Amino acid sequence: GRGSSLSGDEAVRGRSAIRGGGKKREPGSGSSYSRSPSLDRLGKDPDGESAFKAKLAEQQARRRSELDEKRKNRRETSLESRTKKPGGGHPVGSVPWLSHNLFEVELVLRNPIDCEEDLHYTLGAAEAGLLFMEKIEEKAKQCGVTKGALSRFVLPFDTDTDVKEQGNFKKSGWSVENTEFAGKITDRDLNYLVKGANSMRRLVRVKVADSNDLETAASALQLTVDFLKRIVTEAKVRGVEDNVFNYYKELRDGKDKDWFDVNYPIKE
Repeated sequence: GRGSSLSGDEAVRGRSAIRGGGKKREPGSGSSYSRSPSLDRLGKDPDGESAFKAKLAEQQARRRSELDEKRKNRRETSLESRTKKPGGGHPVGSVPWLSHNLFEVELVLRNPIDCEEDLHYTLGAAEAGLLFMEKIEEKAKQCGVTKGALSRFVLPFDTDTDVKEQGNFKKSGWSVENTEFAGKITDRDLNYLVKGANSMRRLVRVKVADSNDLETAASALQLTVDFLKRIVTEAKVRGVEDNVFNYYKELRDGKDKDWFDVNYPIKE
């Protein structure tokens, strides 16, 4: 040929370089595509894999912390938490205190207060409910069991029992004979507890399945008694003791202190 010719081996290498775009393939690669660098690092670098796992664990821990915080916030709106500061921090007996507690009471009552008779009946029933709570605690100590264990014997419910089913439950002719409570409480005691539990469950929207539920129910009953007694007292101070429900209704309708001072002025 013309000029200096290439050797056969040089020519072959030249053609290969042209076809490969001048790029030299790594020996043993088997493909022009490589694996993900991050996967390579995890597979080849134990320290990198450890760091990845640590980061994942950190994210999971943060997520659990967020869920725990949400649960805590939900608990903060529960009855027990709300009743720690009854009246929302307002002076006891003030119109804002009454308005706030009215909202709380209506949340826990199973049936609304719609007339004067309802108001006084509810007050009496809540007071009877507190007496029932004292009695079941006394009898539980006497029997050497928790309040929750005795309440489950009186009203055999668990955490899955519907609230309405509990409120309508009846247990006539129940006896302690041939039970773990035989010789510890009498049938008369038991009948009192059954009636008291049924009355309490028909009054407030609280499920009774364990000792914590009983504490919640006691808080609901105490809240109701404190509020209704204060309503009766304030109605008397403002000269409407013969129609306490009307005072209650005006509070429920959102009337403020100025309205009450004009329409129901405090009697000297």
